[in-house]
Amino acid sequence: KCFIDESIKYNKKWNEIKLLGGEPTLHPQFWEILDILREYQLKYSPDTSIAMATNGYGSKVNNILEKLPKWVRVLNTKKTSNVQEFSTYNVAPIDLEEYKNSKIDYSSGCWILESCGLGLTPNGYYACGAGGSADRIFGWDIGLKSLKDVNEKNLRKQLNTMCRFCGHFKDYGRYRLSNYGLVTEQVTSKSWEKAYKKWKENPPKFHKYCEEGQK
Repeated sequence: KCFIDESIKYNKKWNEIKLLGGEPTLHPQFWEILDILREYQLKYSPDTSIAMATNGYGSKVNNILEKLPKWVRVLNTKKTSNVQEFSTYNVAPIDLEEYKNSKIDYSSGCWILESCGLGLTPNGYYACGAGGSADRIFGWDIGLKSLKDVNEKNLRKQLNTMCRFCGHFKDYGRYRLSNYGLVTEQVTSKSWEKAYKKWKENPPKFHKYCEEGQK
């Protein structure tokens, strides 16, 4: 609701609003979220597409998918197993010898910026959702708490921190240096091992988006 209120306040008529996960259909307030987005679309921004990414895995998920209204654009990867190939997200570029080049511009981000756009989590706005997930573990608390703070300078500052640790950066064009490909088992580099250990012992605390951004 805070996001929609801000979007109207700052006259943001998005091309698309996409629900990502985890698995969005399993969110306890899934239907309420759809109602809020639909109201925004109908009353304020009729050209905004409402989309959702799902893995389509399991009977519970598929039962919900069958009930979705037609105005929701569904991106269904139709997974058939809980074991999936995935990039080495938990292998930080800065832990790899081939990325220890001072000329690498981490603030340029990767393909996710174009594919997924601006991300919003309970901890604020991020240049991408994957970076927001990294912040949740490392505890930088760099989520932007208001749309008025979302600008190129602040987003590039985020990327310069997040992309050093995000394994997706290794898949990006001219910086695709690593031999790591897709994996089906967890692979974790030293920076992530240290961060996960610290997170388990003392989870970081964040200034929350709705609490901070609306003051």
